[in-house]
Amino acid sequence: MSTASKRHWPVEDRLIFACLKQHFDSDDASRVAEQFASTAIDWDVFGHIAAEHGVGALMYVNLGRCADVGVPVPASLLKQLRLALFQSVAEHKRREPQLRRALELANRLGQDAMLLKGAALNAVVYAHPEYVLSLDIDILIRNRHEDLPEADAESLWNLNNSGPFEVSLGDHHDLDLNELFPVDYPMLWRSAKLIEVQGLRAWVMAPTDMIVFACMNCCRKRFFHPRNLYVLRTLLETFDPVDWNGVCGAARHHHCQTVVFAALECLRCWIGWATPDDLRSRLGVSIVRAALIRWLVEAMSFASLATRTHLLRDRTMASQLNERHKWQRSVLLPYACYSWRQVTQRIRWLIAGRSVSAD
Repeated sequence: MSTASKRHWPVEDRLIFACLKQHFDSDDASRVAEQFASTAIDWDVFGHIAAEHGVGALMYVNLGRCADVGVPVPASLLKQLRLALFQSVAEHKRREPQLRRALELANRLGQDAMLLKGAALNAVVYAHPEYVLSLDIDILIRNRHEDLPEADAESLWNLNNSGPFEVSLGDHHDLDLNELFPVDYPMLWRSAKLIEVQGLRAWVMAPTDMIVFACMNCCRKRFFHPRNLYVLRTLLETFDPVDWNGVCGAARHHHCQTVVFAALECLRCWIGWATPDDLRSRLGVSIVRAALIRWLVEAMSFASLATRTHLLRDRTMASQLNERHKWQRSVLLPYACYSWRQVTQRIRWLIAGRSVSAD
């Protein structure tokens, strides 16, 4: 994306993007200061976006370094973000015995448990787990409900009622997006790695699968969540050099090539992450669909979150309408990644969900 195009993004967006990095050093802080030290920033909007998207702790650490080299970050905002860091540290401590209890149960029942999303990232990827906080502890049990003794299946399933768990037996809705994608779970397990967490056995995905399903999680959140971009960037940095043949092969196997392409395009466009020049062809995404995805990616804006919470009330009407239009276009991005069958399936699922809510 051209520098001229980037200037049309709200400055709060660009600052969020610039700080979405785990190992944020003095050179990074200096680059941010050079770009933003003399720029007018709506710190209320910035703080609200950081809090709503679960990256307040990360922003506290990285913005604090930027403040040291000239970015005029208000002390009140740093205090607010520091509280987010303290809360994240406390929540991670609280969840350690909860995760241990779940793994102890799975181990006692002789069941393989795979850590997903934040739980897996905390175990094998993050150098600083406290920088971000997931909403749930996601665990996938290898066996399906019908393949387990009823008492064992009930014990594992009941974990969902005893803490911030999303424990699933055989499959997991966050991976296949409510059965929208034909995830090959046996293949996922064949390539998974056995690790030790708190002295207990657990499994995590292979690096290529972790990247693919981080892209799927971006799609689940409409590619509109800074924390998911942070996850994807951190995975690519951790597993550098990336096995792109393995990533593209896994994406094809799970029939989610367009989702992977869109998520990586978001990372390239918004954060400047370099992806292979031939990524589109390696994933088998058509030229027309790739062009549509790129147009939608460039049209999106995180500042629309602030629009919906009225934090842009002091801006011009034209500016507010422009942000709303960006948000409306962002809703379309996941659908640009679906087949026609998946589009109709998704629409039926949404209609059914609204009908249940109305009842």
